Amino acid sequence: MSLSNFDSKPIENKTELLCGFEEACKPKKEWLIGSEHELFGVYTGEQSIGKALGYEHEYGIRWLFKKIEMMGWTPIVEGANTIELCRNNASITLEPGGQIELATRPFSNVSDLTISVNEYIDMLERLSDGCDIAWLGSGTRPWDTLSEIPWMPKQRYEIMREALTGSLAHEMMKRTATVQVSLDFSDAEDAKEKMKTTAGLVPLFTALYANSPVIDGQLNGYQSYRSHIWMNTDENRCGLLPFFFEEGNLFEQYTEWALDISVMFIERNGYKTINNISFRRFLNEGFEGIRATKEDWELHLSTLFPDVRLKRLIEVRACDSNRLDMMLALAPLCQSLLYDKTARDDANKLTEALSFQDRVDLIKKVSRQGMNARVGQYTVRDLLEQLLQIASDSLMRTNPQEISYLAPLKEVVMFGRTHADEIIALWNQTNGNKQALIKHLAIHQ
Repeated sequence: MSLSNFDSKPIENKTELLCGFEEACKPKKEWLIGSEHELFGVYTGEQSIGKALGYEHEYGIRWLFKKIEMMGWTPIVEGANTIELCRNNASITLEPGGQIELATRPFSNVSDLTISVNEYIDMLERLSDGCDIAWLGSGTRPWDTLSEIPWMPKQRYEIMREALTGSLAHEMMKRTATVQVSLDFSDAEDAKEKMKTTAGLVPLFTALYANSPVIDGQLNGYQSYRSHIWMNTDENRCGLLPFFFEEGNLFEQYTEWALDISVMFIERNGYKTINNISFRRFLNEGFEGIRATKEDWELHLSTLFPDVRLKRLIEVRACDSNRLDMMLALAPLCQSLLYDKTARDDANKLTEALSFQDRVDLIKKVSRQGMNARVGQYTVRDLLEQLLQIASDSLMRTNPQEISYLAPLKEVVMFGRTHADEIIALWNQTNGNKQALIKHLAIHQ
């Protein structure tokens, strides 16, 4: 994920920032794919059912990370606390509200990626067996009020919680979870095409993966409340970016945008706040005698959260965490649509008539209405039917053995029933029974 090897020399000019993206370019034969999966841990015992795992609780995050470390993962420690574990270029990280995220190493094929994720889920299940813990694939944490969810002991999050400006920023940090896919690019033009296509598909992905209709122990009126939260997290750092759909060099456009966003922090023997100045000003003037380095730029890019993000990879970020088969389907879906130019062009046509404001408005609509949201004479479900056909045709040309991974997505669209719809129905049938919902949302290998 890193844009550069460690280099503490000050950045001399903006060209050095562009070089980071250019150095990440790969020929098509070397393109890989990776994924990230966030899960909520909850207790299932009668006295604490649905409660979030704290860091210091019995069978809490510290206990879990120690168990994972004993299975060959290398701990990353901050102070006295393990905040991350690494093995074979994969990592398990700790999110602000106790969500656990697996970031896989990059793979050349979806089958090997699937094996890796299944091994991780199997490990979580074995470690949690007999401890009254379940791991939920959900876009939002269903229970506990915001104040009841403990903050994780990670310095970065202490600063972020003060720096993010949106009304639901703390909701994002503590109560949302996603599944993401990371993709390679060959040059600025190829990256631009992939970012444009993915940005155009954000409303469709959001609707297809909608899985967060419950929060605070009640139905919230949304299909993807996670999406709604992200739209109210920080208008400067999040959302769709207009230049994704405009002519120009993507590396230059993304760099110019990122330069004008305020710096949250830098790392100098721990995190140091930098008084909210833009990275451009930090680059040109420094701060308290400190000059900006490539590591500062890399860290800055990790504090930007658009719906499609550019670092060393392109990150697809529009989906609620979900059932395991749905999470495993996202990589082949994105690979089929973005690594195949014919499919990419066809996918672009589905939303090319929309203005930028139309796209933003559509994301807002699908967060509430899911696949029933309308796009002119069509529903989003109609567009998803076409999109999955494009993906299937692409896989037939490139990786026919992977078509079966799309089955859960096709089922959602065929029946017009998102996983949010299933949760709402179960909620109404059981009067919000926690045991029933945990059983439905729990991830199983």
